[in-house]
Amino acid sequence: MLEELLNSSLPIVITAIGGVVAYAVQKSIDRKNTIASMRRDFYSEFLDTWLMRHTGKSDPDIDSTYSRLRLRLYVVSSDEVIRAFFEVSSYLDKIGRRALSVEEANDLKKLLAKLILYIRKDCYEKSDLHVDEVTRYMPIGGAIRKNHNNGN
Repeated sequence: MLEELLNSSLPIVITAIGGVVAYAVQKSIDRKNTIASMRRDFYSEFLDTWLMRHTGKSDPDIDSTYSRLRLRLYVVSSDEVIRAFFEVSSYLDKIGRRALSVEEANDLKKLLAKLILYIRKDCYEKSDLHVDEVTRYMPIGGAIRKNHNNGN
């Protein structure tokens, strides 16, 4: 009788375990997709605000939004994105408000390309872009001016 009970219960147990595993895997996939979507939205807003702040279109509202978004950067970004962002910020701090030479613009393009690639890595499962490729497409040339003394 015990053997019959085990034999008849085994398919039910296997089905239940399979259902739990499938549910856990799907929840993990859903969580990853939700985080990636949240990051895409955040990075778009952050980069738009950062760009306005550094192209002379800043105002108190933009500065306030930027401060709020910069704090969120620590919560939603990978370590690589945070490090790359602060490399760009440090470089801009070093340059100051003056126009960039062609060499400085090229250095900035490489730093921004690295940041963008890390952001893409945070948001998409796969990307075939390389730093050199993104650098070529970056719309930055010499004689760029920074709006603020503090590039952070």
